[in-house]
Amino acid sequence: SDLKLNVIGWNQRSLDTVIKDNNKVIKRIVPSLKNGDIVLFHDSHNRIESLLESFLQEVKNKNLEVISLDQLINVKSYA
Repeated sequence: SDLKLNVIGWNQRSLDTVIKDNNKVIKRIVPSLKNGDIVLFHDSHNRIESLLESFLQEVKNKNLEVISLDQLINVKSYA
């Protein structure tokens, strides 16, 4: 049956479940970060809150903006 779901991929893999040092994760993804990138993070580890705080600060320092996925791909979200 047709569920009318969209499959979304990412183009920046953080490896946050493999690399245990948040600074190394940030240094891995931020230098090449550009408009339109979709970054994969996992909420399955207890470092995610501090990792995201650092990531958001670095994004701000690069004068980039984080927007919701539905805004980025111009598709209405399911919820």
